[in-house]
Amino acid sequence: MSLKVLGDINENIQTKINETKLKTKQIQKEDLQNALDMFRLDDTHHPEKV
Repeated sequence: MSLKVLGDINENIQTKINETKLKTKQIQKEDLQNALDMFRLDDTHHPEKV
């Protein structure tokens, strides 16, 4: 394989890694938001705890 081909493969892999990291961050953000929403709902059901 030529260095050009290896360079292109490496670039494609880096791009995929970065896309995956972004998706993972987005999922984590959504999970945190869902957890926060659940806590808020929980607080509305148990106002005496606050």
